[in-house]
Amino acid sequence: MGKYRGREIAMIFQEPMTSLNPVFTIGLQVMESIKPKTLFQYFKDGILSVASTINDVPVGLRVRLSLTMGTVLVLFSQLVLGWSFFWKDVALFFMIGTIFPSLVAYLLLGLRELISDKYKRDYETLFLKGADLLRRVGIPDPEKRMYDYPHQFSGGMRQRVMIAMSLAKNPSLLIADEPTTALDVTIQAQILDLMLELKDQNREAAIVLITHDMAVVAETCERVLVMYGGMIQEVADVNGLFDQPLHPYTQGLLKSIPHPDEDHPSESLQTIAGVVPNILEMPEGCKFCTRCDLVEDRCKTDEPPLVEILPDHFVRCFVVADGENNVQ
Repeated sequence: MGKYRGREIAMIFQEPMTSLNPVFTIGLQVMESIKPKTLFQYFKDGILSVASTINDVPVGLRVRLSLTMGTVLVLFSQLVLGWSFFWKDVALFFMIGTIFPSLVAYLLLGLRELISDKYKRDYETLFLKGADLLRRVGIPDPEKRMYDYPHQFSGGMRQRVMIAMSLAKNPSLLIADEPTTALDVTIQAQILDLMLELKDQNREAAIVLITHDMAVVAETCERVLVMYGGMIQEVADVNGLFDQPLHPYTQGLLKSIPHPDEDHPSESLQTIAGVVPNILEMPEGCKFCTRCDLVEDRCKTDEPPLVEILPDHFVRCFVVADGENNVQ
């Protein structure tokens, strides 16, 4: 799998804030997704990234930073010296504090000159590719946002960054694990539309969407695999699954969805009885037998096979296979 992971197969995780490194800029992380880096290369990239922003710092901000550093250093020095406030000590530490930011800036600029021109050109090329990825996923002003950190992005924007990183190698298979979790409804729609748009741009690629939201499934998917207890329970195209759900678990999922319309004025929300079994103590037979209303004795001891009940519609259930379940 090593030769496919990250190249042919990429993944979008459900919580971008735990997937993005908070101490590195977005740009460095996107660039690494394009080309992996060693620790020494990370160090050089950090120098180039910070040094490139030094000249953009306004003069007023530089002055305020120097005065602030001088004041802070004076206070700390007096804390150590017992608040003597001898004018020579105050002047010395204030001067050191005010010139410290400039010394750091010149040090970074000096280190930048030690980096080869070839590496700088490669860095610039990667930077532009990274900015182009951010532009593809709809992040405005991508060249500027490449220097920002994850906490400076909203939840939706961080998820867009994760999508951009997953597209870096133009994978054939994109696995999206709950990509809209913890996002508001408007942002959810934008992220799903973006994924579908990217899929349309690359007809040879496929997206595997992992979700518990049946509305998202109905809106975005073409084919659905319903899983329970680590086993595939039902497989069908999206229209067939919603029009004619066969497995008791699938039926329970769909019945638990509210229907705020005139056709269902008095229906109450239904739930699936029981709880999900412990993964270490799964039933020997059908994994859903402890919660199923149609359970038989054989369901508790034998694992039902996945069989084709309707054309291109597969179900793992003894009762359905025997034709005893009323399809609703």
